[in-house]
Amino acid sequence: MSKLLITKYHNQLHEILSAGGTRNETSITFAFAGLLRSYYQNVSRSAVVLSKRLLYQMDGMTFDTALASGVDINTIARLTDDCQNRIAKFLNK
Repeated sequence: MSKLLITKYHNQLHEILSAGGTRNETSITFAFAGLLRSYYQNVSRSAVVLSKRLLYQMDGMTFDTALASGVDINTIARLTDDCQNRIAKFLNK
């Protein structure tokens, strides 16, 4: 997560508390939800899904088997629309 997003979140918290907000969970939920939305706007959903799948699959595998599984997931990830679009965007800069 970028320092800019965290700084923005801290500034929002400061504004909430300066405006008379309390330090309970309800008063900061909106700012925290905004932080998460901002972060996940820039993260590929398919990358998160594939990464989670790999982590769950690796449980109990030997190193060599886990490495082979990682190679397979990496190949699948490179074929997703998300990855292809981001590569094209990068190359067209």
